Amino acid sequence: MCRFSEGAVAFLDILGFENLIDLAEELDNPTELIQYVNEAFTNAFSRSHLHREQFKIKLFSDCISISTDPSPPNILMLIAITASIQRNLIQKGIALRGAVAFGKHFENENMIFSKALVLAHLLEKKFAVYPRVLIHSRIFDLLSNEQLTEHREKYGTTFISSDFDNYFYVDYLDNIRYMLETSADRSIYTLCVIVFQLHQKCILSYMEDIKAKTEIGQKYLWMANYHNRKVSECPIDESRKQELLITILP
Repeated sequence: MCRFSEGAVAFLDILGFENLIDLAEELDNPTELIQYVNEAFTNAFSRSHLHREQFKIKLFSDCISISTDPSPPNILMLIAITASIQRNLIQKGIALRGAVAFGKHFENENMIFSKALVLAHLLEKKFAVYPRVLIHSRIFDLLSNEQLTEHREKYGTTFISSDFDNYFYVDYLDNIRYMLETSADRSIYTLCVIVFQLHQKCILSYMEDIKAKTEIGQKYLWMANYHNRKVSECPIDESRKQELLITILP
């Protein structure tokens, strides 16, 4: 029997997909992009006590859909999975934009019929603008302050932040400060710096657009400012921090 029940859905749009497909045709392994997405999804569960079977993922054209039952733990983990996928793909130079929403949802191996997906798509299309994943206000109706606090204490972050325009978004680099503050392991420090370096590299590849204030440049200007905020708040050696910060000339 088909069950059209409540669900939480993350809708993610791969930016610059046409260029990626053109690049894929030139690669020895044209399925590399698919492998990147699959690896990012697998990595999202590496430190999770939840089972992958609780989440359904589909990649179609330039879009990714991730869905789950709307229990508070699953919603918070859906946001964490989204953050992990963003973080992993941006290290490959692949940026995402999207939204997380809640509503009626049906999905099987052949189809998706979903009000939640429609809401997420509309939020992404109209308001995400930048390479960010917004969180629909209805999501917070399902999460109590106590649940958010408990998750933050357990994992160091909820991956939820408020942006300059008052939209909540998935703060995909927010776990780095926690990792640096709670571990004296130098390999963790090195890993976090590498994540920032690859994030910086992706942004710098759009520096000409940023300086020229093109439409694409405005999107990556947002990412540059986001990058600088996250680097600045982390306990990184000052000399290294200066190397990681992005200077944006007027």
